[in-house]
Amino acid sequence: SSAWLEGFAMLGLKCCAPSTLGGTVKLEPRTEPIVLTWSVCVNKEGHSAVGMSLMPQDNVLRIDKVDGEGAAAAFNNTNEGKAMQAGDFITSVNGVKGFAATMLEEVHQSGELLRLALARSEEYECSVFRDGSLGGTFGVFLKTVVVKAIQKGPLEDWNKVNKDYTIQPGDLVMEVNGVKNDGLRILQQLRTDGELQIRIRPLGGVAGH
Repeated sequence: SSAWLEGFAMLGLKCCAPSTLGGTVKLEPRTEPIVLTWSVCVNKEGHSAVGMSLMPQDNVLRIDKVDGEGAAAAFNNTNEGKAMQAGDFITSVNGVKGFAATMLEEVHQSGELLRLALARSEEYECSVFRDGSLGGTFGVFLKTVVVKAIQKGPLEDWNKVNKDYTIQPGDLVMEVNGVKNDGLRILQQLRTDGELQIRIRPLGGVAGH
């Protein structure tokens, strides 16, 4: 059944009034998971192209378009429950992950089969207060920062209180206190004490980190 993916695709980004629990902001619980992950195997044999427009974004490939013809369309036509669509993120290509450029190269240079790990997610905002340590280890990309590990501190407290919005290794930090599209400046904000409004792109803990 494709209901789980179709239903998720129809969900809009909801703005929920947060509360606090033990000093940690608590968002309203969700009825659907904020990120869905699944795997597909696309057979390129007999097709002149994969048939997807892919945009490299640091540690993922964003699907901008699935063409009407090609290997991807052929897969979608026979696997509705796992169909790929614009806005989905490819987090691994034949086991290659972590850097979008090498993943894209694998898409074009691989043999007949493309084994893809995918994520469909909604971004959300995490509100924490940093006082000396955030409790996270990060890697810097050109435009974003990737979560490498969560340790004791405000981020771990956030995860305990917000089970539907847990921050995991591989997730991307898209923006902090209005700073975005610059990995180094985002990291600088994460190292600054005080109230932090952090926009997270969850990738289900499966993206390379």
